[in-house]
Amino acid sequence: MVSTSDAAQSGAPARRARRDDFGLYTSAFLFSFSLGMAGVVLPLIAVESGYSASGVGILVAVSALTQIVMRWGLAAVMRRVSDASIVAASVVSLAVSNLLPVLSTAVVPMVASSLMQGVARGCFWTGSQTHVVRRDRSATSAIAWLNLVASAAMIVAPITAGIIAHESNQLAFAVATVIAVIGIVPTLMMERPPPFASVHRMNRRGFMRQPGVAMGVSANAVAGAWRGVLGSYVPVAMEQARKSSVTIGAVITVANAASIVGSFIAPRVPEARVRSALVIGSLLAGLTTTVCGFGELPAIVFAIALAIGGLGVGVIQVLGVTVASSGVRPELRGDAVAVTGSLRALALFVSPIGIAALLPVLGLGAAVFVVSLAMLAPLPIIARAGTSRRT
Repeated sequence: MVSTSDAAQSGAPARRARRDDFGLYTSAFLFSFSLGMAGVVLPLIAVESGYSASGVGILVAVSALTQIVMRWGLAAVMRRVSDASIVAASVVSLAVSNLLPVLSTAVVPMVASSLMQGVARGCFWTGSQTHVVRRDRSATSAIAWLNLVASAAMIVAPITAGIIAHESNQLAFAVATVIAVIGIVPTLMMERPPPFASVHRMNRRGFMRQPGVAMGVSANAVAGAWRGVLGSYVPVAMEQARKSSVTIGAVITVANAASIVGSFIAPRVPEARVRSALVIGSLLAGLTTTVCGFGELPAIVFAIALAIGGLGVGVIQVLGVTVASSGVRPELRGDAVAVTGSLRALALFVSPIGIAALLPVLGLGAAVFVVSLAMLAPLPIIARAGTSRRT
């Protein structure tokens, strides 16, 4: 006979797992909702305050550059503090980032806001993805659920931001700030696993040449570039074409909804088809983004193109992280997630800054077209790399 105390003890791990899931996924939803609102409102409030299209691109690029620095160093940080603590710090950073434009749209607060947003993004995604791949569950399914929850928030966040921004951009940022503050609470419910074990000095170049890491890095670079264009020049192009903030928010919502479908598809991709899925997803992301510079097109064209691209991005975001983290030793999984995220952030930086550099020569439409084609550069690496994935 099993005693009451034994039954209680056997149920404790399950309760801790449910509490951890609730804390992680709730914080992911609130973080992504707040971030999704900021992604729509930041370009709008910048244009309203007199910033040029190039200026908007630079603000987005500053956030991405900060991500690169943060993600690159987080592997070492996770050998000193728990990944869950990094998630908590990220939500605090996002709240500060969203508050600054409410207080002032001068250059210094706006740049500081972009910097803090980059810190928040780098810490949240590296910390949360590392948190789930360390658990004794399917890495692909865990990343898919994390992306699903985040994408669900992204469905409602842009349209919510557009509706509120129709009245006031500052008010929209204020609401995003409150949501981020609320998101701090569920991070306190997450399990605090011990930091990763120390390893000898690692050869970064050799590490990134490992098949799974090379594939994951390349795929996530495409996803980062796609997100960079979506978060900067899509709203600007549509605003220049006199489309309303509600329409802009709705189009971005469609793209994020499609990425949810991609997240559903990713865990069902057979082992032998992972490479093909990453190649196809990357092609969809790069090719469909070429229309994003043409604000004079009907909104439905934007919606269809970005939906197709979002579908591809949803697949490659899930599979890219899992093939990288599952192809290395357990004590290096944090490094795999951090390196993969760093290259994604690098692409997020390069895509808008590249468009900004091309604007004086080519104009918005042609600049977006050129950068979209450049997104396809990692395809040969994905096509040649091997696969290694936990199921």
